[in-house]
Amino acid sequence: MTSHSPIRRPPSSPDSTASESLAGILLAVGAAVAFGTLAIFGKLAYREGASPLPLLAVRFIIASALLVGWQAVKKRPLATNRRIAVKLLLLGALGYGVEATLFFLALEHAPAGVVSLIFYSYPMWTNLIGLAIRMEQWHARVAVALGLSTIGVASIFTIEGLSLVGPLLALIAAVSVAIYFILAQVILRDADTYET
Repeated sequence: MTSHSPIRRPPSSPDSTASESLAGILLAVGAAVAFGTLAIFGKLAYREGASPLPLLAVRFIIASALLVGWQAVKKRPLATNRRIAVKLLLLGALGYGVEATLFFLALEHAPAGVVSLIFYSYPMWTNLIGLAIRMEQWHARVAVALGLSTIGVASIFTIEGLSLVGPLLALIAAVSVAIYFILAQVILRDADTYET
């Protein structure tokens, strides 16, 4: 059995740190746009006769191709520590797979706007879970934001004539993706300490 020693990286320069921060912000904005339009494209696909599982399969195939391409551009190997690889595979299959399935099922029972408003409460759940397990620090502004988020999500459930099935599925999906993000952060933090 081979052992891996932690990588000792040289300290980053201020310029490289700033460029990495800018790249991170731009990637986050791009991800937000892609994530934000997901419900709309999902509804359009349903209108054309698509069903949830094939739609998810196509989505994950495209995402996998993009990730492999990104690794190739960055000249990073695809292999990683076996223990971490197993954790990542389980996290993707059980964590994100479950969340994505719930999200697309919610779209079958509620309008895209309703599903999106509830599902995108996941930062609130991520923060609450992070606070509960002491991964996040408590601030007064966080309390205000969490309070407003809770009121906003709760108000959606008061819409008359709306079946609760779609909103509840969207809510469970939001909590599921929050758990996914927390676990992904922990696993990827471990992965950064290994050299491939």
